[in-house]
Amino acid sequence: MCAVLYFLLLSLAGYTLFGKILRFSPHDDIPVYVMIFVSMNCGFMGFPLTLSLFGDDILYIMVIINISHTFYLYPFGELQLKLYCGNSSDSDDRSEGSERSQRSRHLRSLRNAASAAANPCTLAAVAGLILLIAGIHLPEFLFSGMEMIGDATVPLSMLLVGMKLGNSNFRRLFQNRRLLLTAGLRMFVLPVIMFLIVNPLPLATDLKVALIFASCFASGVGIVPVISMEHKNALLASEGVALTTLFSMVVIPISSMFLMSHYGLA
Repeated sequence: MCAVLYFLLLSLAGYTLFGKILRFSPHDDIPVYVMIFVSMNCGFMGFPLTLSLFGDDILYIMVIINISHTFYLYPFGELQLKLYCGNSSDSDDRSEGSERSQRSRHLRSLRNAASAAANPCTLAAVAGLILLIAGIHLPEFLFSGMEMIGDATVPLSMLLVGMKLGNSNFRRLFQNRRLLLTAGLRMFVLPVIMFLIVNPLPLATDLKVALIFASCFASGVGIVPVISMEHKNALLASEGVALTTLFSMVVIPISSMFLMSHYGLA
């Protein structure tokens, strides 16, 4: 439940911050910045680090957080990309008086929601959650095939990130002030806010550590194929993943030492 609230509340905060307060442009890129801000690489990078630093109990919680992150990508991430249309406020004002156009937008939103919910990735995530909760074990030949496909998803996502970054350069990462601000807030400010919120709550120490440590990881590579499928700015998403990964090389060692010392896990 804590992980679900994390993704929901942080998504709302991201849209408020980037769309209403900072007023990022172009309008279509705002959901991309939000996904860079909200997503986390708590699986491919998080699992081995969590296991080696904090042990099996906190790793189990990190796995649960990663399941919630999967549902954030499918269907919520896809849905927010579909619904957050690139209409400017002026065009919204011009169409506000048209009842027909409003009805058309509502119908389009419903169709987008239905198409996101019917996405094969969403159905696979739901099926996997049901199997986990029900304790159902698939036959070995099915499990092996699905495991092979699952193991290929992160490398393929990283390959897509590399292909997109082939159209960019290292200097460009530091010339985009909006991206720098987003990555800086994501990697240096968000973990501090998470600690200030989670630390005083009456939660188990393992849960506190997992939630705070998860916020220290870079943006998830899984956002790039999702954004690419929706024909949004996948290059911006790839640059966000690369920049937050670079920042995580500083954040993760410092945060892990702090958490072990503060909670007496050393």
